[in-house]
Amino acid sequence: MSTLAAAGIAAAILLFVVLPSILIIVTEYERAVFFRLGHIREGAKGPGVVVRFPLIDRVVKVSLRVEVVDIPARAAINADNVTVQVDAVVYFQVLDPVQAILGVDSFKFASQRVAMTSLRSIIGRFELDDLLAHRDTVNDELRDKIAQSTGAWGVEVKQVEIRDITLPAELLRAMARQAEAERERRAKV
Repeated sequence: MSTLAAAGIAAAILLFVVLPSILIIVTEYERAVFFRLGHIREGAKGPGVVVRFPLIDRVVKVSLRVEVVDIPARAAINADNVTVQVDAVVYFQVLDPVQAILGVDSFKFASQRVAMTSLRSIIGRFELDDLLAHRDTVNDELRDKIAQSTGAWGVEVKQVEIRDITLPAELLRAMARQAEAERERRAKV
């Protein structure tokens, strides 16, 4: 009976300790990038059950789903020398998991930083009227600028949307006075 119990314990240890370290489950929306003794293995693996050798293979899972990155409100000076607060949302997706791991330390963090700096530079090229009236043009230019950097990392920028453009309070008051003067002028005519 003791040898049977010892065999059962050994089987349980094998089942619950060793087997999970050998078999990796990669979901449908993920790919596994393998490093064997520090060298990248050919292509990304998955989806399904993938076998790895413990202590020899290191596995990094990469999501292929579209990821959303919020760009917090940043002060930017536009072509009219007006300081505006602009925030945006960037949607990106990993197309090449191997390049996303090899090309940059953290593709999520790097994509966010590229988007933040690109936002300021693109906003600086537009006048205030164009910024407010032609957001689609600004969004397209911003997407193209971000995609230039992230493309080398195997990451595609799907969409960029400027969420909000906040004008300084004194500019809002001046615009309100101008609109009221315009309404009074029309009322007299």
